[in-house]
Amino acid sequence: MTMSKTSKTSKIMTSSNGLARRDTLSDKLKARSERVRSAPPDTRTREHLVMVLDCSGSMSGVCQRDRETGDVSTKLEALHLAAQTLYDRSVSPASMLRTYLECVVFGTTARFVDPREGGTEILGATNFAVALDLAVDKLKRSAGYASRRIILMSDGQPTDRDPARLWELVREADQYAIVIDTVAFGHDADHALLEEIAKATGGVKHDAITAEELDRSFKQLDTATRGLLGSGFPADDSSRSST
Repeated sequence: MTMSKTSKTSKIMTSSNGLARRDTLSDKLKARSERVRSAPPDTRTREHLVMVLDCSGSMSGVCQRDRETGDVSTKLEALHLAAQTLYDRSVSPASMLRTYLECVVFGTTARFVDPREGGTEILGATNFAVALDLAVDKLKRSAGYASRRIILMSDGQPTDRDPARLWELVREADQYAIVIDTVAFGHDADHALLEEIAKATGGVKHDAITAEELDRSFKQLDTATRGLLGSGFPADDSSRSST
């Protein structure tokens, strides 16, 4: 759900000032690589990944016409296809990365769903914290994986009533070495907030306007992790730079 870009966002960005930023992003990326190298050998190609997908009311809107095909779809339809692509990659026999993929969908509330059902219904407002709470709690109790990661996708401004809670969860993710990658979908996404969340945990932010770009962003985030864990596809052509 899209809100004015002054009230909610400014409050949440102000709250982020309390986040401990002792390490730079490069420090966090280096630490991420070192964690993988020092992980037990039988876990180095294993990842626990949770997609956290914004299914708020604004996702019913039409996304920008695809630049290559000219196709038009709703943002929710585009999200469902991108989530399906990530699921297909996670179960592909050609994949050398063993991914345990889960999915949280959120609006006013949040819940876990089958990853193949991500992006199939509209769920109201845009409550980041209630969704991250589920994902972080699940991942911090997860063991036996060299990588524990969240992909947070949103197209709008957060409607969290307690911005401080959001940053508590980001700090908690960082403390448990949980990386949060983010995808800003469309012009109305809170780009600054998603950038801050990613940087705070050693993640990266991608931007997407069209359905094709959203799908590509999910693929690139998957490919980057495969490169980090040394377990990509035998032939993977989706490693182009982000938009």
